[in-house]
Amino acid sequence: MTQQSENISIEEQIKQAYFWAAYEDEQPALMLDGTVCQPWQVREWGGFSLRGLMEKHFEEAFALSEPWVHDPSVNVRRGALIGCKLTKKSATPERVHQVLERISHFMSDENDYIKKNCGPFVVNELGSLQPEIVLNWLKIQAQIPNVHVRANVAKAFTQAFGKRYPQEAMSVLELLRDDPERRVQSAIISALKNLNKNGAVSSENIRQRFPKQAEKVL
Repeated sequence: MTQQSENISIEEQIKQAYFWAAYEDEQPALMLDGTVCQPWQVREWGGFSLRGLMEKHFEEAFALSEPWVHDPSVNVRRGALIGCKLTKKSATPERVHQVLERISHFMSDENDYIKKNCGPFVVNELGSLQPEIVLNWLKIQAQIPNVHVRANVAKAFTQAFGKRYPQEAMSVLELLRDDPERRVQSAIISALKNLNKNGAVSSENIRQRFPKQAEKVL
């Protein structure tokens, strides 16, 4: 996003990113790097600025943004979540473990703004970068008796991550197969449709392993 001045401290850059991440819909458009940005775009600058700071100064930026995780503003919490969307260059195993611990706080968040970005966006992309770590983490998350957590686990496989690792995705989804919650079942069906698309997982395989869901998938 924006070019941060090397003359500004990390603390000040985190404060600036927080201001952007917290931006409300009622606030006016802002001029950022010569671009007029609407409130939702300003929030994007906040989250991705945090990601950029974590790429260059991970430990310091991660620590300084910890209060974002529990902020009363859903916009700020989403900014902290977007900051976890590490780039390929910065997604080392150690860092991925750390950001997954942070993401654990968002997996149960009931706000729609968080739910739309958690499993299907941030976790999905981290999975493509460090699949073994993320798959093992998702297996643990799948055991948590919380509807939002379990739905986010399934949603992690509704995009590219699921298609790249279809059999591993099926194994994790089986942990959720008999969940009685409609929200979880809807997420499972979306994930299975994604896996079935272009033949990543055969229709017959889905019928055998997910007989109750197959009718809505195929």
